[in-house]
Amino acid sequence: MNICHPYIMTVRRKYYDQYMTYIDSAKKRGRRRKSTWNLILLPITISLVGAFYWSFFIINELLHTFIYAEESFEIDDSHTIGPILASIAPLFAALPLGMLLGNLVVRQIPPARRALDAEAHGHPGTGYTQSQRAIFKLAVILVPVSFGVAMLGILMPWV
Repeated sequence: MNICHPYIMTVRRKYYDQYMTYIDSAKKRGRRRKSTWNLILLPITISLVGAFYWSFFIINELLHTFIYAEESFEIDDSHTIGPILASIAPLFAALPLGMLLGNLVVRQIPPARRALDAEAHGHPGTGYTQSQRAIFKLAVILVPVSFGVAMLGILMPWV
């Protein structure tokens, strides 16, 4: 027995189909990427995301210490949500920034650029420029929101 309105079922089916289309196309993209240069992209990007996150984390600690000199940056002693916001939010800012810079770094290696461009050829929306543009659009939204949430956490007392 279906208790949902027919319109709701149509909307559910539409979004499910879109999701599955995305998953299927992601699998196709994954099968298409055979170059060993793809293997270097992941560690570089993860390293850059980690570096961005760590620097944002340290900056948050310094800002909180500047505002609340008597408190320390110890999450386990806290009874508020402030340190969680100040610690987790920078990760969401670091992700698109690390991906943008990781793509740029790998792009500077001529053999990698040729191999990755050859893989993207004939598949619209998967080239360097389109990927960077999509990540940049994400960063324009995610970075300021993440910094805002982190600032809320910084401004809260942590004890």
